[in-house]
Amino acid sequence: INVTELTQPPLPLSPKISAEIKEKIKESWPRLSLLQKKEIARIIKAEEDFIITHPLECYIPQPKQMEFHCAPQNVRGSFGANQVGKTWCGSREVSMHFTGEYPAWYPQESRVEQPTRGRIMVKDFPKGVGVVITPALLKAIPARMIKNIRKNSQGYLTKMIGVNGST
Repeated sequence: INVTELTQPPLPLSPKISAEIKEKIKESWPRLSLLQKKEIARIIKAEEDFIITHPLECYIPQPKQMEFHCAPQNVRGSFGANQVGKTWCGSREVSMHFTGEYPAWYPQESRVEQPTRGRIMVKDFPKGVGVVITPALLKAIPARMIKNIRKNSQGYLTKMIGVNGST
C-alpha cells in the first residue's frame, strides 16, 4: 500500500474491528505522520492476509447462521431472502467439512472425519456455480487446503480436491 497517495485510510476488513475504531482511524488520518500511516497500512494488510488465509477463524456467524451450524440434523437447509447470508453460511459449512478445520464453537458431535465427499446442486448452473458458489467457496476454503480444482469445458468449477483427499 502506497500511503503517500492515500487521502483516506485503508480500513480493516474484519467485523471484529468496531465501527468506532474505524471512525477514529478516519478522523485521525490527516494528522498522522507518514511513519504512523505506514504502520497502520502494514497492520491492515497483515489483517487482510490473515482473513484470506484463515477465513474460518474470522467467521462470526449471525444468530440464524449459528442455529444452522449447530443444528443436530444431518440434512439441513437454509432459506431466506436475497443477501441475508445463506451462501456465506453454507460456504463456511462446506469449508469446515472439506478441510476438517472447525471453530471452537462448532459442536463436536457434528464434526466429520476426513476425507469427506460433498455435492452442491444448483438450479441454474452458470449463475449458481459460476457467479455464486465458486467465488464463495474460494473465499471460504484456504488455498493451502486445495490440492486441485477441476473445471468443465465452459470453465466452471466441477470438482475441488483437498490436500486431505476431500472432494
